Amino acid sequence: MISDNELQGASVSVSSSGECVVIHESGDNVRLYDNLMRDCAVGIVTATSGGGARYIEVDGNTFRNMRLGIQNRGGGHADITNNIFIDVGLMWRNNSNNRSTVSTSDNRKER
Repeated sequence: MISDNELQGASVSVSSSGECVVIHESGDNVRLYDNLMRDCAVGIVTATSGGGARYIEVDGNTFRNMRLGIQNRGGGHADITNNIFIDVGLMWRNNSNNRSTVSTSDNRKER
């Protein structure tokens, strides 16, 4: 569980796409609650290597000032609920070609 943190300032480099949180190598039952993620390129991404994340829950977080909030590309399922996206280009992206799925409810976008 990742909860009650302020994650900020991850920048794009040769070895990073500027993500605040990366879930790697077959992560399962990863829960992200009540975090503030800001000033990065991407808030959360599930990696495709090692089978990817089978399940993540993203609830009650604030995403601020980024191009993409959540990218589910690892082949598993993501429940995305009760989050606030402020100055975020795209709230979430799902890689259905990799059999990833997303369920969403009660999220809101501002500005």
